[in-house]
Amino acid sequence: HAALAPALTSVAKHAKSQGARQVFAIMHNANSHDGKAWEATLTKRFLAACDGVATLSNSVSAKLQPWKPVTLFHPLYEHFPNGPTRLEARRQLQLSDGDVAHLFFGLIRPYKGLGVLIEALSHLPAHHKLLVAGECYEDWSAYQAQIDKHGLQDRVQLHLEFIPDNLVPVFMQACD
Repeated sequence: HAALAPALTSVAKHAKSQGARQVFAIMHNANSHDGKAWEATLTKRFLAACDGVATLSNSVSAKLQPWKPVTLFHPLYEHFPNGPTRLEARRQLQLSDGDVAHLFFGLIRPYKGLGVLIEALSHLPAHHKLLVAGECYEDWSAYQAQIDKHGLQDRVQLHLEFIPDNLVPVFMQACD
């Protein structure tokens, strides 16, 4: 996050002043997805204090090419507990056997396409349902207006909160 860049720049410079030979940054993103120009400036200042950069994807490495990044492998999320059966997961989420369940999972932010998914759902038959599971990092009202406009209240199930690890398999198992 660019908001951390000034602090991280200070840490990098301090580490070098205390004898660290090199400082490396591990960058999950090159900049915030909904970033502002000032964020790019802060990120560049931070990277100028670093001796190397590692990323977790080729696309981020491409954006950071001036710093000649090393691209590592993004780890897999294998720490989740075993989940319930598909039938039990669907029961827990009140989905019937005839439902086709679509899932939007994770942080709800403008660039992630939830609005597109809601629009697409409005063109599908009524047995298609949408589970929205995750924290909303913006005003929910625009999505609710879209759901209301298309009369999807009975087809969209909302779980607008952090989903703890023990419940992640329930959502994954239940969806098509």
